[in-house]
Amino acid sequence: MPRADSSPVCAAQPNLTAHGVSVPLFTLVVEWWEAAKSHFTTFCWRYAVAARQQYTAGVAKWTASLAYLHGRFNRGEPVDWAIYEGAKERLGGLLEAKSKALAQKGELEEGERPTAYYFQASRVHRGASAIAGLRRADGNLAERPAILAVAESYYAKLFSWRACNPAAEAYLLHYISARLGGKEAWSMEADMTLEEVREALLSLRDGRAPGHDGLPKEFYAIFWHLLGPDLLEVYRALLERGALSASMQKGFLVLLYKGGDWTELGNWWRLTLLTTDCKVLAKVATIHLRIDQEKAFDRVQHVSRFKSNGFRPPVSLAGFTYSCVRVNGSLSGVVEQAGGVRQGCLLSPLLYVLFMEPFAGLVRWDPGVDGVRLPGVAGEALKIQQYADDTTLFVSSV
Repeated sequence: MPRADSSPVCAAQPNLTAHGVSVPLFTLVVEWWEAAKSHFTTFCWRYAVAARQQYTAGVAKWTASLAYLHGRFNRGEPVDWAIYEGAKERLGGLLEAKSKALAQKGELEEGERPTAYYFQASRVHRGASAIAGLRRADGNLAERPAILAVAESYYAKLFSWRACNPAAEAYLLHYISARLGGKEAWSMEADMTLEEVREALLSLRDGRAPGHDGLPKEFYAIFWHLLGPDLLEVYRALLERGALSASMQKGFLVLLYKGGDWTELGNWWRLTLLTTDCKVLAKVATIHLRIDQEKAFDRVQHVSRFKSNGFRPPVSLAGFTYSCVRVNGSLSGVVEQAGGVRQGCLLSPLLYVLFMEPFAGLVRWDPGVDGVRLPGVAGEALKIQQYADDTTLFVSSV
């Protein structure tokens, strides 16, 4: 798909290809990428449909052939065993390829064959995991189709923006005196390279559900020699403008039951399915943030003051992001992510650490918090321990 690169070409101006087809040029590489991804998605969808039809037709054909030959054998009629073995091998090859694909997704054990019983059990499992009803805020139970609106309202409130007390924020941040120096800030903001992007892509696990564009990690890996340089250019453009592209802003919020009353949304894990290009960008930003712990985590201020410290926040932090809740295969309206982090984004754990550091610093500083004195360490007291989203306080007085 042609694009305009740096030449000042109007977006509506056509470009004649070798076949005489008029194709619009794009003045922004991000716009070109969004249009290209749409074509990629359509291509992959058509390929998948054709592959599924070919697989189904092949299984039906060779199953019928084996049944016919079995019938001849049972009736005492002559059977060409070479044809029989060929049909058996063809059917086995199709089932083997299917089982490998399902094993990659974690739905089958390695070497296990997908059978009619397996597909029936999968359909039963999907039906059992469907949400039959959800509790409204007033306590009443909502059933289909109203549950989608209940889920949307619940997460819209959960992710809504909440006003912060400026005085309390200033008090909290006052006790973090260290700042990133120019060298440390530069190492975080350093321009990404093609090799960095490739390593970030390959570090993602295979067989994971893609985002709403349907393009998995494997697609980018197979066509990396074609997509890599353009993807790097897109990322650099996004960093320059400080906002994600339209498709990267959107996530699918899927719900996974964790126990308890199934009508309460608080008993469902939420996982945000993001597009692969968004996850790769988040991975690169994560690598940049994971410099020496002393320089990155213990010495960086609250995210809201990154810029005042000479540190530009990663692009995934900036701008508008939103999700659509997926319930029983249906999608809700737009739920803006104005608060919290997107669970499923590789940056989320690091962002949580950065937000919690001012609180931890205040606990360590506050003389009113009596910690536990450690033997052999003069003057040192253990007050707080943090791991992931768990915080443990060690105090020796009320």
